[in-house]
Amino acid sequence: MKLDRTLINKGIGYIGFGLDQPLNYEDLCVRINRVKHALLEKGIEKDGFVVINNLSPNPDTIAILFAVAELGCHTQFMPDEVWGHVDSDGHTDGFLDPSDYSNEYGPESTRPEFRCSDMLTPIAQGFLKGDAFGGVGNKYHYATGSFGREVILTNYSEFETYPDHDIDPPWEVTEDSLFLLQGTSGQLNYVTQKQIVDKARDCIDIFGYTGKKVAITKSQHHRNSFELCILPALMSARRIFEIPMTDSYLDTNEGIKMLTDRLRRTGTLLMKRNGVDLVWGVERGQQTESLTYLDYQGNDYMDITSRPVRINPNHEGHISPTNKTREVFRSILQLTGAESVFEIGFNQGHSSRLFLELGAKVHSVDIGYYQSTKNKMKEVAEEWAMFTYELRDSKTLFPSDYDNIGMVFIDGDHSVEGVVNDINFANDMKVPYILVDDYHPKWFSHIINLVDSVNTYKIVASYGYDAQERGGTDLIPNTMVLLKRC
Repeated sequence: MKLDRTLINKGIGYIGFGLDQPLNYEDLCVRINRVKHALLEKGIEKDGFVVINNLSPNPDTIAILFAVAELGCHTQFMPDEVWGHVDSDGHTDGFLDPSDYSNEYGPESTRPEFRCSDMLTPIAQGFLKGDAFGGVGNKYHYATGSFGREVILTNYSEFETYPDHDIDPPWEVTEDSLFLLQGTSGQLNYVTQKQIVDKARDCIDIFGYTGKKVAITKSQHHRNSFELCILPALMSARRIFEIPMTDSYLDTNEGIKMLTDRLRRTGTLLMKRNGVDLVWGVERGQQTESLTYLDYQGNDYMDITSRPVRINPNHEGHISPTNKTREVFRSILQLTGAESVFEIGFNQGHSSRLFLELGAKVHSVDIGYYQSTKNKMKEVAEEWAMFTYELRDSKTLFPSDYDNIGMVFIDGDHSVEGVVNDINFANDMKVPYILVDDYHPKWFSHIINLVDSVNTYKIVASYGYDAQERGGTDLIPNTMVLLKRC
């Protein structure tokens, strides 16, 4: 299926930040029409490249994304520096080498870059959107084109001067038309309209958007936000709220820092006041218990065919210390002979306590998203002299800092990136055994694939044990696997 306005829920209400009234379906269509007129008048052709400089999914950004698709053109969802831009200070940022691009879309292309920018829009106290985050938005607003290409710039404020009626391009657009260039270091993927729509359709059910009030706090560049949230919410939600909320970013400009902190507080208040059902894009350290946040794992940033797993932070699972589970832990320690366990992911300490009760030393590392985790770690340390802990991200660990570890237990960040990092950490430590939790197709099928691809360790045992959802009482079957170094 093509990516176009017919996908949008006809009963949608889109509430842009700062707007007095929600925009309905017809209002969004008018904005899409204006963008199409603007791009066509400025000379865009079939398969033209459009860069979108924005900070949040405001209505004009939504209009640009649909206009790009309806014109059979393409954009990018990745940091702008990937495109080899030279910013206004003369610096070249980029972690893709020009040779990584095909001639059609890379340095050999002579086609212009159409840039739509929201960076000159005032926000407050004399600041423009481009001033945020150390002025990085301004740098990309004024940057030279990708690989020196001509830039044809349109500020968001210009769109309102174009006609309201629809206009079709003089070329055919199909579901196989390129819509997205997606890249990281050394890799560039070409994503069609159909692929984006197929993923969005699946995410409607995964995240349960149908009929809900959804708040979106991040732009389409933020970890696949377009296909995971923006598009599926447009297709099925009742109301969408644009609530700009930055991550924990230490801006050097105190005025901007104060403004972003105030935006976060105001955004949370607005979501509560409007009875928002689901919130997308807020990091855990800024979440409050009174709202339901969408946390996902298992989505591969560079694989459009991958699908996320919805994780509600308020309903994470944990090991249940039943007799069955206790015997599993006893068997693991007997088989491995491990006297010390390095645990990645403490949560509420259920597994730590089981290992300690069975006589093993435990050093646990947890990023400490929850205050309850910090409290529990302190509590266990006071109770057990054999327990030590660190509150830190496992991605910051150095294998050389630890020795005499009999086994690493991996139960932390369940994303692809997180699991790969933790397995690599254990591998670099050269520990004799690795125990990996949640090796179960119902929860995290990508963990199975990642573990099975490890060639320095082999699976020597699989264990079924009892688990529970956080706050739940029912027992749930789960699986962990033991790997031995080859």
